[in-house]
Amino acid sequence: MRIPTVAATIMTCLLLSGCGPDSQATAGSVEIGAAMTCESGSHPECIEVMDEHVLLDSVDFQPAGVESAAAVQQDDREVVEVIFDEHGADVLRAVSTTAAEEHEARLVLRAATGELLTAVQVPRPISGHTAQITLSPQADAQEWVELILQGH
Repeated sequence: MRIPTVAATIMTCLLLSGCGPDSQATAGSVEIGAAMTCESGSHPECIEVMDEHVLLDSVDFQPAGVESAAAVQQDDREVVEVIFDEHGADVLRAVSTTAAEEHEARLVLRAATGELLTAVQVPRPISGHTAQITLSPQADAQEWVELILQGH
């Protein structure tokens, strides 16, 4: 089974320790979870998200507050830059630690609308408050921003 998702190729996270945002009101949110990989067709809950097949039936998605999300130009591509609030950064760090420790796990971000945004392998825990999602050329960065900000 394939759930339609906004196309993207990779999520990269900036390790910006000490560069956390000032305390501000939460502007949006996403849900973050660690999902085990699976073979396509091996299980009814094996879902394709950005060329990764993950099992969603046992994912414990955690809400993560977002202070801001914006489409920004990086090199010759648009990316979505997400700045998490303090609690959101803690969730990102905890879930990325779980995903990094389980080599067959992927970090999954889900919009509050339920749309799956990305599933990526993380080699090590993510620290800091900022994450960048690099999009494929056919993706609409502003659409992603709106999905993230709808979570408020």
